Amino acid sequence: MSEEPTGNARAISYAYPPIVRMTNTIIENSTSSKKEIIEDTKDGLYVKNWYGGMTEHEMFTFSSAETYRIENGKITETLRPVKLSGNLFTT
Repeated sequence: MSEEPTGNARAISYAYPPIVRMTNTIIENSTSSKKEIIEDTKDGLYVKNWYGGMTEHEMFTFSSAETYRIENGKITETLRPVKLSGNLFTT
């Protein structure tokens, strides 16, 4: 990834050795408003208030607190919480 090493590592407790891992996950803002994104979505999910997430190597998983279905640019129903997962480098 052409990044300089920083020497960062974390351990889940004193009983485990530190491993190189992320300290923060940042998802960049869009230039579109929430309203514009919803209006432009034909079939999708609006997910908000994440409980948290985890990574294992290059894979990630986040769990939602609130999830809504979007159909033809409108929020149509409340759904159960969902999990979002993927690869940090390809998703």
